[in-house]
Amino acid sequence: MFAKFKLNCDRSMYQLLQILTYSQAQQNGLVCPQHIDTLWQVYYTEKFPDEKVEKNMAQKIIYGTVSDDGTKQVGEGFEVQSSEPGLYVITFLQPFVTTPVVVTTLNGWGADNQIVVKDTDLNKFQVSIWDLEVKQQSGSTSAQLEVKKEKSSFNFIAIGEGN
Repeated sequence: MFAKFKLNCDRSMYQLLQILTYSQAQQNGLVCPQHIDTLWQVYYTEKFPDEKVEKNMAQKIIYGTVSDDGTKQVGEGFEVQSSEPGLYVITFLQPFVTTPVVVTTLNGWGADNQIVVKDTDLNKFQVSIWDLEVKQQSGSTSAQLEVKKEKSSFNFIAIGEGN
């Protein structure tokens, strides 16, 4: 059985949804966005085994904005911990039933910053933010890439099966 959903999102979030590879989409049950209109509404279809539908499976969405110091600015249903600059752990107050799909965007970031989501499970996920800077030493003909963790505000959305 297939269930259709509509997700309202900003341009950055839509672009990140487009970046999901087909294999990631299949793995998480998400079939890549089918339609977009001027309001940046993404329509997608999720395939569920019939037994899950019969149990009245609920779609669960948790979203939020986290400041660069790890303070929760927007959203409910999660807590944030930041043990070092550029490293954030988002813990769900109530776990998902299946591992959620997590998409993030940076706020007020430089063009050379990268955000990475890893270690996603039913209870939490981790966000690392990296600053990539090309430096050239005086008198040197070659440049070096310097990579370091950096504090930055970010948005996230986690979508999955809930209780």
